[in-house]
Amino acid sequence: MKISPRRAVALVASALALAVIAPAAQAVTVHPSSPGAHPSAVSSTGWRINTVISVPHKAVVLVSLDPVSSGDAWAAGTLFAEYGTALRPLLEHWNGRSWRRVALPAAFASHFSQQDIFGHVAALSSTDVWAVSFLGHYARLHGTRWTFGALPGGAGGKLIIDTVKAFSRADVWAFGGISIGPKSALKLAPYAARFDGHQWTRITVPGEGILGPVSAISARDIWAVTGGELPLTGIPGTARVVRWNGASWQQVAVQPALSSRESISALLARSDTNVWIGGAVPNSKSGTSELAVHWNGKTWLTASPKAPATRQDFYLTSFTPRPAGGFWALGGNLIGAERIWHHAGGRWSRPRPIPWNLFELATVPNTRSTWGVGWNAGLTKGLIVLHGPLPR
Repeated sequence: MKISPRRAVALVASALALAVIAPAAQAVTVHPSSPGAHPSAVSSTGWRINTVISVPHKAVVLVSLDPVSSGDAWAAGTLFAEYGTALRPLLEHWNGRSWRRVALPAAFASHFSQQDIFGHVAALSSTDVWAVSFLGHYARLHGTRWTFGALPGGAGGKLIIDTVKAFSRADVWAFGGISIGPKSALKLAPYAARFDGHQWTRITVPGEGILGPVSAISARDIWAVTGGELPLTGIPGTARVVRWNGASWQQVAVQPALSSRESISALLARSDTNVWIGGAVPNSKSGTSELAVHWNGKTWLTASPKAPATRQDFYLTSFTPRPAGGFWALGGNLIGAERIWHHAGGRWSRPRPIPWNLFELATVPNTRSTWGVGWNAGLTKGLIVLHGPLPR
């Protein structure tokens, strides 16, 4: 099994940032009709660049986003210096008119290591936002005041945070993995921590390996996948589906038939009878192709999109409901052009090629719009892309 692009960002983004860093302009909003907005991609796929985040002599990567409403969305990432050194966290806010850089207080620098990567955001409103690094350091905006801290159990760099979810001020989750045992026999165990409005507490999750991806039907019905290969070690693992019932995490009674050769990197839970798992499976060309498995309430069935085998490593890395029906699925590829799939009515559409590296898609509530974040093919500029009308 190969590590998913989303988790690879946490572990090897430094290597990816070795690309030549060319001088560029300061952050600027680019509309689809503007130069540099890839108009051919706009006309052929409906996806277009909305904003380019560019900083002179630096590489910018946006990793996650959380739309609250048409006039309130957040995106998080990291600014890299040359040779892959993480420089500082990056937070962008959509206010219904444009994306604007959010200035984090200087005090946050003392909580943020240059070996860390900033890239998870969960928002409840424009004044209640959590931003978390991959090693478990966080900044919280509550009203007009920022506070900082670290998730429990993360001392000594033991955490890898994969996902953050916020349901209310008294119900915020962080998910990932925590290293256990001596370095000579390092293993990862599932990690979950919950904020109850006053403090963070670790919550026991069965299984082994990283906990993630995660998808919630409601605050009392959360699905997740544990297990998989220990990143960059080749140590195999077995993926297991777990579920939060409002009181505890339990493995689901019927498990999908996944092998250690299959990588899991995406999850979409829509109801008790409609859950999708996405990832990758080795193909005949020594690459990987997109893998999709569907739970219909009784059994797990393989329902992968049909794509020609190539030497490239394609993964389903992000699912999000499509406002017009069905859902979008991102066919990620660590380096190179990617593609976006659409599933509706029991069928996959033809893949829509995109000339960017995206990490996450997210639907804007109560609109016909979907945001996506990532970086350009040159691995230098952060991108915020859009499908559908501009949310306002």
